[in-house]
Amino acid sequence: TAILDNTIFGVVTTTAHGTRFFVALAMAASGPSVLFESTPKALRFMTLNRPSKLNALDTGMVREVTDRVLSTKAECAQRNECVALVVRGAGDKAFCAGGDVAAVRAAGLAAKKDAAGTPPRNVDFFRAEYRMNALLGSLGFSKAPIKQISIWDGIVMGGGVGISAHGRFRVATERATFAMPETAIGLFPDVGACSLLARMPARTGFYAGLTGARLDAHDLVYAGIATHFVPTFRLPELVERLSQIKPDQDPRAFDRDVDLVLTLMAGPAEPSRALDANLADIETCFGRRGDALSVEDVVSRLESPSMRESDFGSASLKALAAASPTSLKVTLEAIKRAYPGDKRELADCLRTDYRLVSRLTDASVAPLPDFYEGVRAVLVDKDRNPAWRAPLDEVSSADVDGHFAPLPDGDLDFDGLGLDDYDGTEYPASDVDAVPPAPHAEGP
Repeated sequence: TAILDNTIFGVVTTTAHGTRFFVALAMAASGPSVLFESTPKALRFMTLNRPSKLNALDTGMVREVTDRVLSTKAECAQRNECVALVVRGAGDKAFCAGGDVAAVRAAGLAAKKDAAGTPPRNVDFFRAEYRMNALLGSLGFSKAPIKQISIWDGIVMGGGVGISAHGRFRVATERATFAMPETAIGLFPDVGACSLLARMPARTGFYAGLTGARLDAHDLVYAGIATHFVPTFRLPELVERLSQIKPDQDPRAFDRDVDLVLTLMAGPAEPSRALDANLADIETCFGRRGDALSVEDVVSRLESPSMRESDFGSASLKALAAASPTSLKVTLEAIKRAYPGDKRELADCLRTDYRLVSRLTDASVAPLPDFYEGVRAVLVDKDRNPAWRAPLDEVSSADVDGHFAPLPDGDLDFDGLGLDDYDGTEYPASDVDAVPPAPHAEGP
């Protein structure tokens, strides 16, 4: 019997793989930024290991994950076997709180000061990150031999969404806190998240993307972002059961076995708290499906007397008032372009993301894009008082459309990733013919 530090998880487990799961998290603060571990059967672990930075991603981590997933994919093909890849975050606070945008900002400012000439676009991190997102997304359906099982047992934001939400299975615990708060720092919900937001029920994705609202586990199940809700105390048994699945079987059969284990371990769904509970207000202010609302329309509706007096209305209005006006309009347009019915694959969404982020972080223009001021105000100086480049009424449609134009130096490529190896086009992972959804997991 292993009694683990109750400041980490507070659980007692007698299972070998379950004990390894939790001890690894408790001890993972030292060592490489990404830890990989194999077991004799199908189970593999990948641990994001920067707990002091809430496991925020940097370029080295992104490239290491990409390389390891590609090598695991080749290994599966060589052995004709499947792998259950459990992805988790070290420490007791976060799965992954995003990309290290403070470092991106610092690199952009350093390039701007370079006397050698015009600084390059500061997008190396994003290029590597979006390629990783595309690779993981290409494995997010039943034909693929790698089944990514992300354990959302803490904060999941920004880049943490990208490294997990496109995978086959997303498990939220009662400790999960999910958000895409990029408009507050002059960015937009990138990493392919706009396609997720566009597929959420009603206009809840527009609300979450514009305001950066925090969603709990029950919101995530309601929205179809999480595939399963599993209480934290059941995670050791979940890992133990996953370790017993035979690797030498057809990927679809392996997929059904993984889904069965997750469904057996899943707890009952409780009512959605931020989304379903506020659905009427969300539809009143953010519109219904098919509505062509502008950001100004949303603000106007939130400023009505009845909304101003409500908790939902006042909180939403406060979030929009604090956000970059340019980011709000770019975000709204990005979600509209990713709306269901467009049938765009994840790779196409990520190409658009790359266009947007290239322009929103371009340190060669003057004045600097809002990203530099937003990160300063929120993460560097932390005064929460950004001076945005332009107010909402001065951000024109032409300005917004310009962000979406093809890049003069070429768009993002996915060479060498083998995105078409499994002939999969579902996005997000939803091969419902092969794996029936768990009865408690309501989709969009």
